[in-house]
Amino acid sequence: MSTQASERGITPPQLPENQQTKETLLDSTHALLAPGQGNQRRGMGLDLANSSGAARGVWKKVDEVLQPDLGYLLSEKVWRGSEADLSDNAQFAVITDALARKAALEEAGLLGKPGWHGGNSLGLITALVNAGSLSVDGAAHLANGRREAIGLVINEAPKTTMVSLEEVDEARVEEVKKKNNLVTCLINTDSQVVIGGRVEDIEIAVQELKGMGERKVFPMEVNAAFHSEHMRKAVPFWTKVVSSAPIEVPKSGIVVGASTGEVRKLLTIEDIKTELILQLTNTERYRDVAKFLRLQGVTQMTELNAIGRLTHMNHSIFGEGSRQRIALPTDTKIAVANRWVAPVEVMEEKSTPSEERVSRDAVKEFYLGWISDRVGGDPKELSEEMSFQEGAGLDSADIMALRAAIRAKYGRNIPDEEAAKILTIEAGIDATYKLMNS
Repeated sequence: MSTQASERGITPPQLPENQQTKETLLDSTHALLAPGQGNQRRGMGLDLANSSGAARGVWKKVDEVLQPDLGYLLSEKVWRGSEADLSDNAQFAVITDALARKAALEEAGLLGKPGWHGGNSLGLITALVNAGSLSVDGAAHLANGRREAIGLVINEAPKTTMVSLEEVDEARVEEVKKKNNLVTCLINTDSQVVIGGRVEDIEIAVQELKGMGERKVFPMEVNAAFHSEHMRKAVPFWTKVVSSAPIEVPKSGIVVGASTGEVRKLLTIEDIKTELILQLTNTERYRDVAKFLRLQGVTQMTELNAIGRLTHMNHSIFGEGSRQRIALPTDTKIAVANRWVAPVEVMEEKSTPSEERVSRDAVKEFYLGWISDRVGGDPKELSEEMSFQEGAGLDSADIMALRAAIRAKYGRNIPDEEAAKILTIEAGIDATYKLMNS
């Protein structure tokens, strides 16, 4: 298991070796992404719930959990309520809709086993559910606490808001920010940022930027400058909510966050809770998360939203790749999710000269050294006959990391069909040796 987990006495759940198949292995090239607030629409998820029993079950579950606190059914407010009803329940709606979409994809066999999880802003809560770190009940209660915490800011002066800037000159943005005491709230892509501050200061900044000739300046209909110091009053209450949340170590893939200023893997309960708390007052950096995932070898990012805003951002960030709409086989009119897929890299076919061939002994030395560094101990004590899970103590997340290390060292990626066979150290060495010299 990972060093961080072992230090905290955590033993990741493991399947018996004879039950470990290709289907149970995580796909290190696939990331599942959850959208944030702003993606809500009246009636969202109703068509999908009518077509998917799994999606309908998620909405029903959240209704049961929240009704005692809210006094009404969330689904009724989202599907048949007014715009005001939707606005009041936006956080619940976005999370529930995303979880329902994941359930529908799984029910239809369209999702697979994503090895990475991320969420934009509010979407982090959804990502925790997707990674097995939080239950649907826990997510509903956490979202309710988040709403209450944010309400402490919204209901007090001074009033704050945000404005989205696209393809705006960076120097001008910095000039206007400094002059009007504004802050960067979100970095979505290299060409799109969101800045925030007091309502009157934002209004002045908008006019100044337009006066400089900038045209893509879009004031947002929000009632707070999220992800900034303007949310500081919400922190004490939110910290109490997060501290008592039933969060566990992720069981299915790795969750990532960037609220410390750099992207990091959230491997422990402490990591996750710290990220949730810091996220409230620190810049949200979706651009950096997407780039980090790409560097880890992720080639497809599935967004649990019909609109496809994150998918569009991915295309802007990378300047390439394709965008795919995922629909139910039983009803192709319903868009369940969107997916960004990296372009296929065309490798030049050539034989490796004999003097450049990687010896099996070299691969073995690399393997055993990497494993011993990961789990501790002497590499000489590891035998090739040991299974990863039982002998070396590696879980599925560690195996993903091992594949990434192989790619970094040798410039080649073990395909999923080979990774499914890596249940013993010997098989892993043989698969890598074969790949390096094919």
